[in-house]
Amino acid sequence: MFSEKINKNELSQVASEFKSLLVKYSDSYIEAKNILSRASSLINKAINRDIDAPYRRGFLPEEFWESGALFEVDDLAEKCSQFSLLLKGAKSIEAVVEGVRKIEKQAEIDEREFRAKHT
Repeated sequence: MFSEKINKNELSQVASEFKSLLVKYSDSYIEAKNILSRASSLINKAINRDIDAPYRRGFLPEEFWESGALFEVDDLAEKCSQFSLLLKGAKSIEAVVEGVRKIEKQAEIDEREFRAKHT
């Protein structure tokens, strides 16, 4: 799911969409405006394909944490998550989605097997 290289094309696209959503929500949420102000340099580097190595910590401002003001702004929170994953070196969003599907499928199989052995 992850690589030592940045998927510059997908990161650029997601960063552009993330920035647009931050701008859109800046009038309604001061937190979106603040993130845009604080992170504009990083977001612009991503848009311009100027990030070469993964940021192992990713990017998840506290405004998107469960108790944060932007947690329930679904489209913005999703785009922030995608931006963070790609910034960490995700091969692609589709690769992450497929990886999660495989994990969930294996967990279902493991649970069925466990129940079968213990009933």
